[in-house]
Amino acid sequence: MTDERMSGETADTKGLLAHYPWVLGFAILLVVALHVSAFRSAGLSQDYDSVLRLLELRDFMAGRGWFDTVQPRVLPPEGLDLHWSRLIDAVLAGAIVFVSFFVDPARAETAVLFAWPVLLLILLIAISGAMVRERFGDKAASLTVLVAATSQLLRGVYFLPGLIDHHNVQIVVMAGVAWGLLSDGDRTRSGLAAGALTALSLAVGLEAVGFIAVAIVFLGLRYIALGGWEAERVGGFGLALMLTAPLLFLAQTAPSDWTVPHCDELALPVLWVTTVAGLYLLGLARMTRDATRPERVRVALVLAVPALLALLPAAQACADGPYDMVSDMVKRIVVANVIENLPLRFFLVHLPVQGLSMALPFLCVILLLAPTLASGKARDARALSVALSLLALAVSLLQARMMIWGFATLPAALGVAFHDFTRQNRINLVWTFRLLLVIAASFPHLFGLAFVGLSAPAPSQIASPTEDPRCVTREAIESLNALPPSLIFNPIEFGTLLLVHSPHSVTGASYHRSPRALEYGIVPFLYEQSDALRAALADTGADYVILCRGKSYGPDTTVATRLAAGEDVDFLTDTPVPSGGDILRVLKVDKDKL
Repeated sequence: MTDERMSGETADTKGLLAHYPWVLGFAILLVVALHVSAFRSAGLSQDYDSVLRLLELRDFMAGRGWFDTVQPRVLPPEGLDLHWSRLIDAVLAGAIVFVSFFVDPARAETAVLFAWPVLLLILLIAISGAMVRERFGDKAASLTVLVAATSQLLRGVYFLPGLIDHHNVQIVVMAGVAWGLLSDGDRTRSGLAAGALTALSLAVGLEAVGFIAVAIVFLGLRYIALGGWEAERVGGFGLALMLTAPLLFLAQTAPSDWTVPHCDELALPVLWVTTVAGLYLLGLARMTRDATRPERVRVALVLAVPALLALLPAAQACADGPYDMVSDMVKRIVVANVIENLPLRFFLVHLPVQGLSMALPFLCVILLLAPTLASGKARDARALSVALSLLALAVSLLQARMMIWGFATLPAALGVAFHDFTRQNRINLVWTFRLLLVIAASFPHLFGLAFVGLSAPAPSQIASPTEDPRCVTREAIESLNALPPSLIFNPIEFGTLLLVHSPHSVTGASYHRSPRALEYGIVPFLYEQSDALRAALADTGADYVILCRGKSYGPDTTVATRLAAGEDVDFLTDTPVPSGGDILRVLKVDKDKL
């Protein structure tokens, strides 16, 4: 053993970072303190999907059926089928009921909304630390949990107080899958756990499908390379995936929807994919357990042919994605204007600090870990982290939100990269470059400010391109509560806000399950003539139209832009509201003139 290696191993057993349980406890306390601080400064998050889930949760606790996830105030009487998993609702409802034994129901709800994200973040920290500790030791695990605890990117995007949408659950579940793939423990149990968690991820939502694809490819390639006992992990994963996915499907899907081929949830097309993937992995493991590497390669290729052919029908059925039911014009507008659909390039150009904050950690993981793939410890774990970071950056060029595929292993990858850096004793240009990468990955927002300049807009100032910040405030929407409960014909950006902060029903909402709600929230406002608006009002039976005063809805010649500027039409009359009238223009529909 060389002196350099001996000194490195000795360093890993000394110092504060070598006492992992204490560092983990400190990281948890730090996360709780930061969470409390965020709650005191900004309260509960008003993220649209989270507050809409809260409405769904309240309806569920008030007696709405398990399979009934329709939001009735979107285009009544048909409503909007949110297709969100009741599994999360069940956990949240159970927690609220339990806390209600000690405090009143309103405070119990607030307590659960506060605690849910931080508990998930603590679970992510624990999983990431355990995964790294098993493969790299206590010091690397300590660095991992500290990175996760202090990451503004994680806390500020997915784990703020009040965020009860499924994205933070997805990140935690994906981290569990990664641990199951990499664990050196019982391989059968690890494979079964990873396969079952993969099915759970698909039941909660399909946002992690890219991560799952990489995980399955990684699992197969590593088995082909290593063989032996890895067959137990591969077989266990395939079996659990194939059996758990149908059970979760039955648990959360109404019998009337069992034969409906939805492509945006765990339904027949996705079940077919999980069955084919499970059979492929199970067959590969069973047929090649005692085979040589060349034999494993041949069998894997032979089995891949019928598997890919079997997957073609599902791929063709879902080729158009979640917006397959809306017109091409609406699809283009939604993709170009809804902020969660925007590519990373939009943020780098218009909001460079936020764009750099999103991209830098993944870029640093690639630059720090890729050179170690040939000779570093636990090369399979490093390869998985680099592959997921590359995937996150690649898909962000299409939609920045798809970076979620890399978040599951980001804390662990950064912890390992920082650990590698601490073991380098020689100060040179390479050391300096790696130091800069470590700083950039640790403080991406500060690094972005230094790189771009302090004049760049802060993340709190960001609004969707379709929104005017003056009009999408709680105060502006609550000014409409002076009106009797009504059906409001609204531009798409007002949909969720009206549902959350008023008793009114809406005609426009940015949820793809209702093509009519998407179209009514966009199309009638973009025509120059008022005929399309008149026809839409007649079709929906809306009582009022609301617009943001002075806002441009497309070109200056569109009917909505002219109405927002103060122009009148014969079938709409101004309706003053006690407050907010200088921000919103409220127009009552004269139904006799439609």
